[in-house]
Amino acid sequence: MDIDGGEDCIIKEIDVFLNPSLDDQTKLYVMQYPLRPSWRPYEVNEKSKVKIDARQSKLEVDLNLDVGVNYDEDAADPLFEKKVTLSSSEVPFATQYAVGVLVGDKLYLNPLDRVVQFRPSMAHANSDGLQKKKKIVQEKASSSNNSLQNVDNTEDWVYLDYHAKGSPFSGAYQQRMVAEVHDPMQFVMSPCDYINSLCPVTSSDSKNTKGLSRRNLLMMPLEERLKKWFCEGPQINRFNALVHLAPNESINEVLKVIQQYADLVQGLWITKSSLLFKEEQARVRDYFLFLLSKNHVVPSSKITGTKFGEVSYLKEMMSQLAVKGPTNDWKLKDAPDSSFIERFPNIIKEQECAWSSREMHFLDLSAPAGKDKVLMTKSSLDSSGGVSRVANRSNDVSASTRTNALSIETRECLPKVVQQILRSQKVSSPKAIVQGLRELAKVLRAKPKDDRRYVAVSDAAVYAAKASFSELQVVLNQVAINIHGVYVAKSMGNSSIDPLRDVVIELFCHKEPQAKLKKQEVQQAAQIRLKRDITENEYFLVMKDLCDSKNGGVWVLKNGDRSPN
Repeated sequence: MDIDGGEDCIIKEIDVFLNPSLDDQTKLYVMQYPLRPSWRPYEVNEKSKVKIDARQSKLEVDLNLDVGVNYDEDAADPLFEKKVTLSSSEVPFATQYAVGVLVGDKLYLNPLDRVVQFRPSMAHANSDGLQKKKKIVQEKASSSNNSLQNVDNTEDWVYLDYHAKGSPFSGAYQQRMVAEVHDPMQFVMSPCDYINSLCPVTSSDSKNTKGLSRRNLLMMPLEERLKKWFCEGPQINRFNALVHLAPNESINEVLKVIQQYADLVQGLWITKSSLLFKEEQARVRDYFLFLLSKNHVVPSSKITGTKFGEVSYLKEMMSQLAVKGPTNDWKLKDAPDSSFIERFPNIIKEQECAWSSREMHFLDLSAPAGKDKVLMTKSSLDSSGGVSRVANRSNDVSASTRTNALSIETRECLPKVVQQILRSQKVSSPKAIVQGLRELAKVLRAKPKDDRRYVAVSDAAVYAAKASFSELQVVLNQVAINIHGVYVAKSMGNSSIDPLRDVVIELFCHKEPQAKLKKQEVQQAAQIRLKRDITENEYFLVMKDLCDSKNGGVWVLKNGDRSPN
């Protein structure tokens, strides 16, 4: 710090080189030995036996003991006291670290795949472990080497060669860690934003985090705390940084609250548009997030020449989340969070399903500029609070004309008519939905023509029954959930069963098509989502509506086809 109280002085500049990986076949681990001080390391050398179970990411190292110092003559079976096995355990939340090698004024960063800690295995101390080791030794004495190898193969162990520090083999890899590839990275974050992305709220004078001291945040309830952070802090957040704001809460609690205030894009949690913008601006931003969820680089073809590209405030909005490249593409400011993607696959599937269900809301934005007209009915809101829209593909001119010719009453009835069919059929295939719409239209046409309510509903049913599937899907997206090609209503309008129904629908969305569901799965999911035990009555009401019962006490989702009369 300057003695006059000025800003910090730069005393040295260091070039930073990022080496994403040594090669496709190499994993970089940090191995820690927490029970040994640095001045008394384990004697790991070329004679040590090292093996890895890649499936479980476990390592074991067998060390020979100095029997003159460490030999226990009173051991029940001295044979097994002549060596010690070090077994690894993975250090959680350690996938965003790197090994840095400083050479002069150059810092070389090599991202770590894992951090593991070694501790002596105590398998020899229990009878089961002892008997197993005796069996292996006996087989080794009486059988060929193939027998012993078969024992190891049942545990997926692969033996490795150990190369000591200073050996030619180790030296070659150390050289790779300081290799230079001159491919400059475009660094668009300010120093304050960069520090805050690594450790939240470490910079008190950051504009984005003014008033968001960690101490003050931790005094708030979790929901209020995270909502304030997402509304007033950085828009893009890594999960490993967010957990610093909830040191005393469980991971499940944190994830549940985060999903209320942020959307997942490439493993990163990005503030929900509805927290920052009004309805139409929020929809435009959501479309950009939707594009980024498909690929962290949005090509210019998705923007130029589209209605989305004509939005006046688009560039300012996109620049908050992405950086424009030399070919006019837009790249997400932060790299995808691969560690979160690997660690929480169920959350990833859930969010992908959520983005897919919203795709039809963006058809007008993806259409070529100046081609088609888009119908918006501001009086009708979908279940998420957004404006209900009936959009047409730009190449379907006749469909656009037919939709715009509908009366206001008829347009507003479209979602209600489709919802009525879905609630009646419980689970519907597209074919069953169209059939139901035709039958409803036939019934309604017999009603008095002077009742405008019936006329509007009848016209809506006729229109929906004759619509192309892409047109019908736009309406379905407002009131239905797509589960592997069949549709269910977003809500049955029954508060006593809707919460559990949502749980069951979510379970089927995460499973593969034609998957089976057990009662125990539903009960466990309900405990997590609803924080309570479910009753037998609500369980059977929901399951019978959505599923068919199979032998063995399992349930499968109905196929959506209507039973013959």
